[in-house]
Amino acid sequence: MVEPENKEIILNAEDKKALDYAEAYMKLMELSNKIKTNPSFKKEEFDEQYFPLMEIVMPEIKTASKEAREQSRDAFYDASKNK
Repeated sequence: MVEPENKEIILNAEDKKALDYAEAYMKLMELSNKIKTNPSFKKEEFDEQYFPLMEIVMPEIKTASKEAREQSRDAFYDASKNK
């Protein structure tokens, strides 16, 4: 039997960015589901995970005002909790 050759896939910057975006988006959806289905999930734990993921999905949030960042976080949390 011939073993398949191990080929390393080389991603260009756009491919890497697209994969990072997709991964962050999926993690945000998992986070949303956790908020919805796990009443003991703490908002502090959510806060720690939300911004690093959102900064990948929506880079503009990095430069948003503190109030805008908090509104974004609260809206996501509330929408997830009330699905």
